[in-house]
Amino acid sequence: MEGMRVIQADPRPGRKRLMDPSVDYAGFWRRSGAIFLDALWMTALVLPIWAVQVHGGRTTNIIARVPFTYIPIVANVWCLARWGRTPGKWATGIRVRRIDLGTISWREALRRESVTLIFATVELAIGLAALSVTADSDFDAMGWRQRLVLPKDCFPVLARYTGWMSQAWLWSELLVLMLNKKRRALHDYIAGTVVVVEK
Repeated sequence: MEGMRVIQADPRPGRKRLMDPSVDYAGFWRRSGAIFLDALWMTALVLPIWAVQVHGGRTTNIIARVPFTYIPIVANVWCLARWGRTPGKWATGIRVRRIDLGTISWREALRRESVTLIFATVELAIGLAALSVTADSDFDAMGWRQRLVLPKDCFPVLARYTGWMSQAWLWSELLVLMLNKKRRALHDYIAGTVVVVEK
Protein backbone atom coordinates (compact mmCIF):
# COMPACT_ATOMS: atom_id res chain seq x y z
CA MET A 1 0.00 0.00 0.00
CA GLU A 2 1.11 3.54 -0.70
CA GLY A 3 3.06 5.19 2.11
CA MET A 4 3.63 1.92 3.98
CA ARG A 5 7.04 0.43 4.71
CA VAL A 6 7.73 -3.10 3.61
CA ILE A 7 10.07 -5.27 5.68
CA GLN A 8 11.87 -7.93 3.67
CA ALA A 9 14.19 -10.64 4.92
CA ASP A 10 17.88 -9.88 4.67
CA PRO A 11 20.02 -12.80 3.42
CA ARG A 12 22.27 -12.46 6.47
CA PRO A 13 21.02 -14.17 9.65
CA GLY A 14 19.45 -11.93 12.25
CA ARG A 15 19.15 -8.99 9.87
CA LYS A 16 16.23 -7.15 8.35
CA ARG A 17 16.20 -4.79 5.42
CA LEU A 18 13.93 -1.80 5.23
CA MET A 19 12.66 -1.21 1.70
CA ASP A 20 10.92 2.14 1.29
CA PRO A 21 11.03 4.15 -1.93
CA SER A 22 9.78 7.22 -0.06
CA VAL A 23 12.27 6.99 2.83
CA ASP A 24 12.69 10.29 4.66
CA TYR A 25 16.36 11.07 5.22
CA ALA A 26 17.11 13.07 8.36
CA GLY A 27 18.30 16.58 7.65
CA PHE A 28 20.46 19.11 9.41
CA TRP A 29 18.05 20.24 12.14
CA ARG A 30 16.97 16.79 13.28
CA ARG A 31 20.53 15.56 13.39
CA SER A 32 21.70 18.71 15.17
CA GLY A 33 18.94 18.26 17.74
CA ALA A 34 20.05 14.67 18.32
CA ILE A 35 23.67 15.76 18.77
CA PHE A 36 22.62 18.41 21.29
CA LEU A 37 20.53 15.97 23.33
CA ASP A 38 23.26 13.34 23.26
CA ALA A 39 25.76 15.95 24.43
CA LEU A 40 23.58 16.59 27.49
CA TRP A 41 23.42 12.99 28.70
CA MET A 42 27.03 12.27 27.78
CA THR A 43 28.12 15.33 29.74
CA ALA A 44 26.19 14.04 32.75
CA LEU A 45 27.86 10.65 32.24
CA VAL A 46 31.43 11.97 32.40
CA LEU A 47 30.92 14.96 34.71
CA PRO A 48 32.02 13.04 37.85
CA ILE A 49 35.17 11.93 36.01
CA TRP A 50 35.82 15.51 34.89
CA ALA A 51 35.50 16.71 38.50
CA VAL A 52 38.05 14.12 39.63
CA GLN A 53 40.31 15.04 36.73
CA VAL A 54 40.48 18.79 37.42
CA HIS A 55 40.46 18.68 41.21
CA GLY A 56 42.63 15.63 41.91
CA GLY A 57 46.39 15.26 41.83
CA ARG A 58 48.53 14.73 38.75
CA THR A 59 48.41 10.92 38.94
CA THR A 60 44.64 10.99 39.40
CA ASN A 61 44.36 13.29 36.38
CA ILE A 62 46.37 10.87 34.26
CA ILE A 63 44.15 7.93 35.26
CA ALA A 64 40.91 9.88 34.79
CA ARG A 65 41.77 11.14 31.31
CA VAL A 66 41.39 7.72 29.71
CA PRO A 67 37.76 7.01 30.71
CA PHE A 68 36.88 10.69 30.25
CA THR A 69 38.10 10.45 26.65
CA TYR A 70 36.68 7.09 25.65
CA ILE A 71 33.44 6.56 27.61
CA PRO A 72 31.35 8.88 25.36
CA ILE A 73 32.69 7.18 22.23
CA VAL A 74 32.10 3.68 23.58
CA ALA A 75 28.59 4.63 24.72
CA ASN A 76 27.77 6.05 21.30
CA VAL A 77 29.08 2.99 19.47
CA TRP A 78 27.23 0.63 21.81
CA CYS A 79 23.91 2.44 21.39
CA LEU A 80 24.23 2.49 17.61
CA ALA A 81 25.25 -1.17 17.37
CA ARG A 82 22.50 -2.24 19.78
CA TRP A 83 19.58 -0.10 18.62
CA GLY A 84 20.74 1.88 15.61
CA ARG A 85 20.17 5.08 17.56
CA THR A 86 21.39 6.99 20.58
CA PRO A 87 19.01 8.53 23.14
CA GLY A 88 19.23 11.81 21.23
CA LYS A 89 18.36 10.13 17.94
CA TRP A 90 15.49 8.30 19.63
CA ALA A 91 14.13 11.59 20.99
CA THR A 92 14.28 13.24 17.57
CA GLY A 93 12.81 10.24 15.76
CA ILE A 94 15.79 9.22 13.65
CA ARG A 95 17.78 6.01 13.22
CA VAL A 96 21.05 5.01 11.58
CA ARG A 97 20.83 2.35 8.88
CA ARG A 98 23.11 0.83 6.30
CA ILE A 99 23.09 2.40 2.86
CA ASP A 100 20.77 -0.42 1.72
CA LEU A 101 18.52 0.50 4.70
CA GLY A 102 19.43 -2.64 6.61
CA THR A 103 20.20 -2.78 10.33
CA ILE A 104 23.71 -1.58 11.18
CA SER A 105 26.22 -3.75 13.03
CA TRP A 106 29.21 -3.10 15.27
CA ARG A 107 31.32 -2.62 12.17
CA GLU A 108 29.27 0.31 10.88
CA ALA A 109 28.94 1.79 14.37
CA LEU A 110 32.72 1.69 14.86
CA ARG A 111 33.42 3.15 11.44
CA ARG A 112 31.05 6.05 12.10
CA GLU A 113 33.10 6.96 15.18
CA SER A 114 36.53 6.17 13.71
CA VAL A 115 37.59 9.76 12.97
CA THR A 116 36.27 10.98 16.32
CA LEU A 117 38.27 8.18 17.94
CA ILE A 118 41.44 9.27 16.14
CA PHE A 119 41.09 12.92 17.19
CA ALA A 120 40.22 11.92 20.77
CA THR A 121 43.29 9.66 20.95
CA VAL A 122 45.58 12.40 19.64
CA GLU A 123 44.19 14.89 22.17
CA LEU A 124 44.56 12.30 24.93
CA ALA A 125 48.18 11.71 23.95
CA ILE A 126 48.89 15.47 24.03
CA GLY A 127 47.26 15.72 27.45
CA LEU A 128 49.22 12.79 28.86
CA ALA A 129 52.46 14.15 27.42
CA ALA A 130 51.78 17.52 29.07
CA LEU A 131 51.20 15.82 32.40
CA SER A 132 54.38 13.78 32.04
CA VAL A 133 56.52 16.93 31.79
CA THR A 134 54.76 18.70 34.66
CA ALA A 135 56.03 18.23 38.21
CA ASP A 136 53.58 17.21 40.92
CA SER A 137 54.27 20.40 42.88
CA ASP A 138 53.61 22.59 39.83
CA PHE A 139 50.40 20.74 39.05
CA ASP A 140 49.16 20.98 42.64
CA ALA A 141 49.70 24.74 42.56
CA MET A 142 47.48 25.16 39.49
CA GLY A 143 43.82 26.15 39.59
CA TRP A 144 41.29 24.10 37.65
CA ARG A 145 41.30 26.54 34.73
CA GLN A 146 45.07 26.27 34.39
CA ARG A 147 44.82 22.50 34.46
CA LEU A 148 42.30 22.53 31.61
CA VAL A 149 44.63 24.49 29.32
CA LEU A 150 47.81 22.67 30.38
CA PRO A 151 48.15 20.71 27.09
CA LYS A 152 47.90 23.97 25.09
CA ASP A 153 50.47 25.63 27.33
CA CYS A 154 52.95 22.75 27.03
CA PHE A 155 52.47 21.98 23.32
CA PRO A 156 50.87 25.09 21.78
CA VAL A 157 51.69 24.34 18.14
CA LEU A 158 50.60 20.70 18.25
CA ALA A 159 47.43 21.53 20.18
CA ARG A 160 46.62 24.35 17.76
CA TYR A 161 47.00 22.21 14.64
CA THR A 162 44.98 19.41 16.20
CA GLY A 163 42.22 21.91 16.97
CA TRP A 164 42.29 23.25 13.42
CA MET A 165 42.07 19.77 11.94
CA SER A 166 39.16 18.89 14.23
CA GLN A 167 37.32 22.05 13.21
CA ALA A 168 38.04 21.38 9.53
CA TRP A 169 36.58 17.89 9.91
CA LEU A 170 33.46 19.26 11.62
CA TRP A 171 32.77 21.87 8.94
CA SER A 172 33.48 19.35 6.18
CA GLU A 173 30.90 17.05 7.77
CA LEU A 174 28.28 19.80 7.70
CA LEU A 175 29.13 20.86 4.15
CA VAL A 176 28.93 17.34 2.75
CA LEU A 177 25.66 16.70 4.63
CA MET A 178 24.04 19.76 3.04
CA LEU A 179 25.20 18.93 -0.49
CA ASN A 180 23.77 15.44 -1.07
CA LYS A 181 20.19 14.24 -1.38
CA LYS A 182 20.48 11.52 1.25
CA ARG A 183 21.91 14.00 3.78
CA ARG A 184 24.94 11.81 4.42
CA ALA A 185 27.82 13.27 6.40
CA LEU A 186 31.43 12.21 5.86
CA HIS A 187 31.24 9.62 8.63
CA ASP A 188 28.20 8.12 6.86
CA TYR A 189 30.29 7.64 3.74
CA ILE A 190 33.07 6.04 5.79
CA ALA A 191 30.62 3.65 7.48
CA GLY A 192 28.26 3.07 4.55
CA THR A 193 25.27 4.41 6.48
CA VAL A 194 22.35 6.83 6.21
CA VAL A 195 20.22 8.47 8.87
CA VAL A 196 16.47 8.16 8.36
CA VAL A 197 13.38 9.54 10.04
CA GLU A 198 11.83 6.57 11.78
CA LYS A 199 9.63 6.83 14.88
